[in-house]
Amino acid sequence: MSNESIMRTVVASGMESPLTSGANAKQHQGHNAASPHPRRWLEVLRWLLAVVLLIALVLGGRWLIQWITTADQFNVANVKIDGDIQHITSKELQSTISKQINGNFFVLNLDEIRHALEALPWVARARVRRIWPLTVEVNLIERVALARWGDKSLVSPEGVIFSPNLKSISQDLIRLQGPNNSTKIVISKYLWLKTRLSAYNLSVVKMSLSDRRAWNIDLANGTHLSVGTKDLEVRIDRFLTYFPRLPQPENVEQVDL
Repeated sequence: MSNESIMRTVVASGMESPLTSGANAKQHQGHNAASPHPRRWLEVLRWLLAVVLLIALVLGGRWLIQWITTADQFNVANVKIDGDIQHITSKELQSTISKQINGNFFVLNLDEIRHALEALPWVARARVRRIWPLTVEVNLIERVALARWGDKSLVSPEGVIFSPNLKSISQDLIRLQGPNNSTKIVISKYLWLKTRLSAYNLSVVKMSLSDRRAWNIDLANGTHLSVGTKDLEVRIDRFLTYFPRLPQPENVEQVDL
């Protein structure tokens, strides 16, 4: 059988020759290289959309924050003040607070308001907080004046010296005085003495500790006690033992103990 007859037989039986098969494979590979897979384009598109969305969220968020923190619609509309206040006027409090309100409800500095209030002589402690809608609530604890300290100040039971307006200082308060850093010892001795004298219907109007640590006491009946530097309690007890026995104790002007 001739070669031509063999080729016709192969073609007729549906088989491709090696030459024909190779040519078809090369043509298929070239077609795939020229056409990228559609899924790859979808992935790229998703990433682009995510980036665009993220940028939009960031820019939108910044704009929203800037608008909220600067809009006049959110300015503080009301200041509420609570507390047992006897020596501070509402006008003084409102003035102090208004000076510290810089910005609207969302950006005002509560610590600055609190520090400004606690700088007032009569304010012992302040608490400041925001309450929606657009309200600042202030709760105050006022100082308690135990006595006058020197000529121009007051002292609290805790030994805190403060200097309010002289017009707000009661003239009925007793007067205590002493060197620097002596407030607690002076207060302690005064409270003991107050209790001790009350049993004898006596009271203190002035008590001072000198720089050399000598005690001087003025009683409400006009008697002045020079106690010295030592044994305050012992000397006061000795005084109370003999003083009531005097014929006219109210006429005694000075006692050296």
